[in-house]
Amino acid sequence: MKTNFIKSVLIAKQNTLQHQILGLNITDQNHNTNWLAYEWSNLLPTCTKCNRHKKDKFPLINKNNRVKQAPLLNKNLDIVKCKADNSILIDEKPFILHPKIDNPKEYFDFKISENFEWIEIYGKDKIDNSEYTGKGIATIKICDLNRIDLKKDRYKKVVEEIVEELNKTFKLLQICEVPLLKYEKAFMIYFEAIEQKSKLLDIEHTMLRTIIIDAEKFETIICPAIEKKNQREYIKMAYRKYKSGQL
Repeated sequence: MKTNFIKSVLIAKQNTLQHQILGLNITDQNHNTNWLAYEWSNLLPTCTKCNRHKKDKFPLINKNNRVKQAPLLNKNLDIVKCKADNSILIDEKPFILHPKIDNPKEYFDFKISENFEWIEIYGKDKIDNSEYTGKGIATIKICDLNRIDLKKDRYKKVVEEIVEELNKTFKLLQICEVPLLKYEKAFMIYFEAIEQKSKLLDIEHTMLRTIIIDAEKFETIICPAIEKKNQREYIKMAYRKYKSGQL
């Protein structure tokens, strides 16, 4: 099972379920959400750290849109309107993303630190005159998606892994005295492997993996971590040719 925002594999003692819209027995004078406590679409898998940071936060872009009471049908709870994708809840327009409704790629992007020690996630959207400025930025802030251990884990599990394999390929080609003109074939095979791995659902940081296979992102996130300049420039050139279908 994968967590919703950091897209890491949940393991024993680190997993939990998060109430997207507050939770059981959590109320305020304007927002009673007990009726959503056992709605499956309001329960999302998450790691304990993200859940601990989120707590009961659920800010709205416009506070006046908050649903103030449970939807009823013939004096009973209207189960259909309790679904997360029903208009009564979508129209609340929350700042925090719902990964099953919102497309995270529209709100999140990644960049490598100047010292090549971590990968930071940042929000691409912006809403003026608001505390959180946008749904992507708000979700990062609320769930603390840029905590140090998580930023370093993105780098180690994704960038460092790819760069180490690229370095190994260079060394192997040199040891085997493969002509430079034939390097491209070897790297094409590895580039294909990177793309295939980005499609797997049982590995960590899947969103980062799917983003870095873009030619521009590969060049700005992966290539800077390659130590030798001549190899860095070669990989930039080879990956551009691979993505354009020239390899």
